[in-house]
Amino acid sequence: MDFLNELFDVYRKANKIKFKEPEQMSNQTAKFGDIIEIYTNGELLIAVAISSSQALLMSEFVEFATNTDFIVRMQHPIAENWMIQIDKRLHLTPKTKYNICYTLDENSKAILKDIIIKGKSVPAEKSGPKTPPNHKDPRYKFKRAELEKTLLINKHLFYEEVEEEEGT
Repeated sequence: MDFLNELFDVYRKANKIKFKEPEQMSNQTAKFGDIIEIYTNGELLIAVAISSSQALLMSEFVEFATNTDFIVRMQHPIAENWMIQIDKRLHLTPKTKYNICYTLDENSKAILKDIIIKGKSVPAEKSGPKTPPNHKDPRYKFKRAELEKTLLINKHLFYEEVEEEEGT
């Protein structure tokens, strides 16, 4: 557990890094299995598209994976192993700024479809351990912090966005 606590400290420090939005953003619409880099409030979020308007949050901190997370491999500058957080759905709008950076392989897409569409469990060999709820467990703290990230994208579901008027 000490290792996970130390890793959670690294995770918190990594989340303080601010990312500058690229000058050139993709004008492509993401389709099922596309990995997207979302830029919002100086943060970079990685997600896998499950439709043109929804994605699932991902994280390179696979050590925090539980039995509901789907672990995949992909070539990305940050890491090769990633977890798809099945319980962290992002609702994308036309204002959501993202770039498509990768596409899952066909096998991973098939497994993800089984999980999302058919409601199958994540295969044990592709997930983390089943852990009982424990507020002191770093995996629990991680899940809570990741939930806050979903609010960066999903806030439009809870708050009406007000357009700024010119000259104000």
